[in-house]
Amino acid sequence: MSFLRGPWLARPLAFLLSAAVYWVPATTALAQHLADPISDAAAHGQSAGQAFVPSPDIATADSQGNITLYPNGAAPQSIPASELFPGATGDFSTYTSTYGNDAAMQTLGTDTQAILETQPSYPGEAYRTIIDSRLLSIPDMRSDPVWVQTDDTLNNLATLAPEFSDCTATTTTVPGSITTRVPDYRTCERLYQAPQLCTLSHQIDVDQYLVTLRAGVYFPHDAVLVADFKTGSVTLDPSGSDPGAVPYGDVTPTLNYDAICGSGAPYTYQTLGTWDWPFAGPYDASFTWNVLQEPSCANGLIARIKLTDVGGWAWYYSGIQQQVRLWRKASDSWQWSSPQCPDLLQAVQDGFCTGTLQCTQNNSDCADVNGVTLCGTQLEPPPAPVQGIPNGCLQAEVQANCGFNQGGLTCYTDASGNLQCPQNTGDNPNSCAQYETNPNCGFISSRCLQGAQGASGSCYVYEETWDCGVTTTVPTERTGTTYDCVGPIRCMGNDCVTQPAEQNPDFARAVAALNTAQFMSMDSSCAQASQGGGHYEVNTCTVFAGEAYQCKKAVGGVVDCCKTPDGVSLAEYINLIFKLNDVGAFDTAADWLSASPLRGAWETLRDPVVNSWSSVKDWFASAWNNLSGSTTAAASEQAASFSLEQFKQQMMQAAYDWVNQLFGTDAANALFTDAGGSVVLNESVGAALQWIATAYMIYTIVILVINLIWECEEREFELGAKRELKLCTHVGSYCASELLGSCVEKRESYCCFSSPLSRIIQAQVRPQLAMTWGSAQNPSCNGLSLDQIGLVDWSTVNLDEWIGILNLAGKLPTAGNLTLDRVTGSGNFLNIDGNRPDAQTRAVQRIDGLDTTGARIEAGQQLR
Repeated sequence: MSFLRGPWLARPLAFLLSAAVYWVPATTALAQHLADPISDAAAHGQSAGQAFVPSPDIATADSQGNITLYPNGAAPQSIPASELFPGATGDFSTYTSTYGNDAAMQTLGTDTQAILETQPSYPGEAYRTIIDSRLLSIPDMRSDPVWVQTDDTLNNLATLAPEFSDCTATTTTVPGSITTRVPDYRTCERLYQAPQLCTLSHQIDVDQYLVTLRAGVYFPHDAVLVADFKTGSVTLDPSGSDPGAVPYGDVTPTLNYDAICGSGAPYTYQTLGTWDWPFAGPYDASFTWNVLQEPSCANGLIARIKLTDVGGWAWYYSGIQQQVRLWRKASDSWQWSSPQCPDLLQAVQDGFCTGTLQCTQNNSDCADVNGVTLCGTQLEPPPAPVQGIPNGCLQAEVQANCGFNQGGLTCYTDASGNLQCPQNTGDNPNSCAQYETNPNCGFISSRCLQGAQGASGSCYVYEETWDCGVTTTVPTERTGTTYDCVGPIRCMGNDCVTQPAEQNPDFARAVAALNTAQFMSMDSSCAQASQGGGHYEVNTCTVFAGEAYQCKKAVGGVVDCCKTPDGVSLAEYINLIFKLNDVGAFDTAADWLSASPLRGAWETLRDPVVNSWSSVKDWFASAWNNLSGSTTAAASEQAASFSLEQFKQQMMQAAYDWVNQLFGTDAANALFTDAGGSVVLNESVGAALQWIATAYMIYTIVILVINLIWECEEREFELGAKRELKLCTHVGSYCASELLGSCVEKRESYCCFSSPLSRIIQAQVRPQLAMTWGSAQNPSCNGLSLDQIGLVDWSTVNLDEWIGILNLAGKLPTAGNLTLDRVTGSGNFLNIDGNRPDAQTRAVQRIDGLDTTGARIEAGQQLR
């Protein structure tokens, strides 16, 4: 540990100490400085807002697409079309031409989609953001703490009604508090669940009218008959008929023009059959007929039919009778038996499920619907992702088995040396349900587990993160503004606005900054210099280094070696850190004291023969006096040296006993060793945080082996304990299965550090330094070099989580509990025998009986 006493950390530690002082700002002066600008800005905002009160005519637009907002208002605003649609030239025919044209609209949409998938533009980014949202699961958040708090506020709005009035502000210094969140992140898996059987039905319907047309004539040779399907009448067209020809016939039933031609797709005219119509005699069947015009909406539902006698010019009766159909497709849609069925078929195509899709009814490209035959493009094609099913199919089925998470996990050797080859039966497809129903857990994020995404982009295993931590209120000193208010509303209408300045919980954050400097020296390492002799290469030193860990769990199963155990106490671990830090600091100080004067002036002035001037110009109490708390003068330096060694051994023995009692003999022996019958800190351990973590792991490993059901690897036990101690950051997770379309085993990767503070600082500064955590397969847990420490903007580092942890562990000093006795007396860790007086009492006891006046006079005489 000698390298920790060197000068290489002096500069960054000094910087952090300066930052700690900087984090105690003069918020009162800041509030006064901001008061007037905020009031002026609020008044200006109110005035500006009144200028934009909307008029009855909110907006107008010209033929070029330029928009004017509030044209009749006090300050109308013009917005050019080029500003709304950058790059537009004014020709929008590409878009307007698609109106009412489904095929053109689909083509334009498909082309635009292909462009947006790769286009480096804002619309492209927006499109990809929307598309990627399908990779997010939709958890049930009804019990989420955010919504519970919102509901409570909405349900108690009546209590706010009488609270609206004016306030009087007064700047004061008062005890305050800050609320910090100590997160406890949990990961879980939500697997894709699909029905085993799905049916796809093709539902087609047509609108049709069956009409009988009878058209006849008494004529010698040629006649053109006009049949009106609206009125049912058959008349003669003189321009194409023999003079004197007489028409006969009718149309039944008649058709409603508005019903047929008012809206919807046009009807198709179809002749079902034509026969002679011998309606009178003499009847001549030797004639031909020709439909000159079919009825349509464009011609008013009028048909024109020409009859020609091919037997000569004699006068006869001739006629035809037709059965016709007017029809159009009314509806054409495909319907799945479940909304999850398209996903099931997609899963089959992606290889995560096995199954087949086949047409079970009318496996043809044509379909007969109430006598109307529709084929090919007249029918809607099956919806995506259906493939290989003809348009005329009326029903298809898909049967599948989605056992992509079932099978054997990779074999491994557990902590007891036994080979384990567990099987995953996939009985737990939603391990997130336990957090959804827990009001103490809030949803944080969802992402597709690496390796569980198909070629289509669909996700089959979602990994969700939930926070089941606690929110703690930390007391601190707060300098701010208090208000004497009937209600919280300061301004109404045109009144001025007074905004309170945000106050900082200064004392608690200063403590956290000082801890950063303290832990930097404890959590550091340097490479041994080539010349040896206890020297280290300063340019190789790093701080807050971590170590990569992995754990395994069965995807959707019960085997879980990533489970955090019960019985691991964060408070005990924090106490161990601070206790060993104190012991290490004492050990270092004791080594230094052995080469320094051990007696203070209050002791030397009691000697029979003494140089009074030399004594009074030295410290009243020596460093050894302050460490030991002694109030009985040592007779000599030799006696003081003997007392130092005795006290050092008592201190080490007390520390060993404390560790042994709380954490067991193995943990104590990892930190201390026997040196000739005396207890000393292990030379290779010192007070380094990583060795404190190691000692605690020795203590917790027994608890983990007992409490965990599944036999796991020893490093997984360690990871579980470290996560429970909030030492780890989740880097990522991935499917460890080697087969495409399979995700039987999940691996979670973490970077674990020696203390929660080390982990928090790493998470805070890595974005500033452009450092990543690596990948789930290869985490990067490197420490920070001294050069990198110098680049950190510490004013943006948020240590609120560490403040919350200290508060929960009972280790956060406050202005209220930092009493003289706690700091220097019975509350100090050096109070071994339980009788240590505080500094003030010790000073009084040390001066008791000392002839200070005589010493002063004698010293003055010696200066002459």
